[in-house]
Amino acid sequence: MEGSGRAAAPRRLDQMVSLRLEPELAAALRGLAERRGVTMSELLREGAIALLEEDRGSTAPSFTWHVVSTPDVPKLPQRQPA
Repeated sequence: MEGSGRAAAPRRLDQMVSLRLEPELAAALRGLAERRGVTMSELLREGAIALLEEDRGSTAPSFTWHVVSTPDVPKLPQRQPA
């Protein structure tokens, strides 16, 4: 979406990170990236930057958690076999 992002200085992306996502979460993120007109990498990078900015501005103690499941992720309709 035009105007929804912010301009950033060009940078070299030296580090590749791999992660595993539940199929429903991956599909929901792909849909969001498509609606915003960005790549999955750009979308996830934006989310990571937002988390770091939020953490820097927080006065509350920092903590770590592990997502075991994501029951609130919208389920996509199952494709019918052809």
